[in-house]
Amino acid sequence: MITLYFVRHGQASHNIAAEMFGDYAYFDQIYRDAELTEKGIAQAKGLQLFFKRNPPDLIYSSSLRRCLQTLDNSLINVNNTHDIIVDDRLIERCGQHPCNKRSDKQELHNFINKPINIENVNETIPWPTKRETNEEIIQRGREWYYNMLNLVRENNNINRVVIYTHYEFLDTMLNNSSLPFSSKENGKPFSNCEVREIKIDL
Repeated sequence: MITLYFVRHGQASHNIAAEMFGDYAYFDQIYRDAELTEKGIAQAKGLQLFFKRNPPDLIYSSSLRRCLQTLDNSLINVNNTHDIIVDDRLIERCGQHPCNKRSDKQELHNFINKPINIENVNETIPWPTKRETNEEIIQRGREWYYNMLNLVRENNNINRVVIYTHYEFLDTMLNNSSLPFSSKENGKPFSNCEVREIKIDL
């Protein structure tokens, strides 16, 4: 059995803009690959004790800046023995909103002070001409999930896996029976920096 910890990123600049100006703020190029606010950084730091008590053996993160910053501020004892895998398949819904369009692959190391594995980040930025559908999110989410399981099964030392991702990805994957397990909190929206724990049998 392994434990998965799904984490939504901390408050980011586009979240504040949408609260102030409405959903039109999501279309503003100034919020491309939005970064954490001071409150978002504080929210992430608030997870340090939790992960000190539940140290991860494997860490995944969306390739968007706000997730990398959340990871960086919430995990304090990560060293080179940990594998932090940055994966495009964990990003927020693509299309239309610049806040969900990631930075260039070469820039990702600038957003985090920890060693990261970027083999699962595309050279080109994933960006469909139309807004990504739930079915498309489910397809990439399931692909990520089964690849993660294969990696865990190859390594008997992995018991806890942390996944940093986004609201719509989490809502689509966890609240629509898109993965072969259920959450006791199905249907409940994810708050910023909320952690949900799910145990699965291998």
